[in-house]
Amino acid sequence: MRKPFAISIPLVLALFAVAMDGQNLLVKEDFNEGRVTAAGGHLQGTGIVDDKRGGKCITGSTAAYFPVSKYWNLAGGTVEFKVCFLEPSTNASLDNWCLFRIQAPFLGQKDSFANSFNIINGWGAGLFLLLGDKAGSRTTLRYTGVSAWRPGEWHLVSFAWKIENPGRSWVALYVDGALANARKDFTLEFEEEAWKGLKTMETPTDLASHQKGSVLFGGGWGKNAAGCIDDVKIWDFPRPYDFVK
Repeated sequence: MRKPFAISIPLVLALFAVAMDGQNLLVKEDFNEGRVTAAGGHLQGTGIVDDKRGGKCITGSTAAYFPVSKYWNLAGGTVEFKVCFLEPSTNASLDNWCLFRIQAPFLGQKDSFANSFNIINGWGAGLFLLLGDKAGSRTTLRYTGVSAWRPGEWHLVSFAWKIENPGRSWVALYVDGALANARKDFTLEFEEEAWKGLKTMETPTDLASHQKGSVLFGGGWGKNAAGCIDDVKIWDFPRPYDFVK
């Protein structure tokens, strides 16, 4: 008689550890409960509305915060969320809407975008992902197809990155599951001391200091009332999608 297949407890634990190491979905928020469920996360503002899909979402003037110390891996990761414009995306009231932002206080004080990740819609240039390194140099990935989006439509926006220096870092922007733009095989260096400092800061409770320790969705600077954000996710590893490193 064939013996039943058995897996030892130590082996199970070892496999679980491998699966969990650097391969985690850290944040998953749909706002259907009218609040943020991730530990340490919170909402600034009261803009919880019907998403017209059977759930809820946050308006552009409401910010969802998540502590850097719990939910951000600077070396590499993936951010994903859905966005809906409530008027044509080229209208002036949507100019300069910062959909996503995380920034370490820049010790060199050279550039307000240094040491930061941003996803912005504005300036008539469509949607763009902007990264600022420690030297104040900007890496910008643009997606101009936003001009074809119709009011009330939901679209999936995501980006993945990996910092591997020198000369092997990459970042990719995706829209509705397709690669929109990417840059690879370059050096991307952040001011690490500033990022380490974020680990010791408490999550702020006001928009003016959101860069001091939180990952921020919505509610940033700009004219941001005419849109909504939903289904926020953060991973601690760069999901491959269709981009080949």
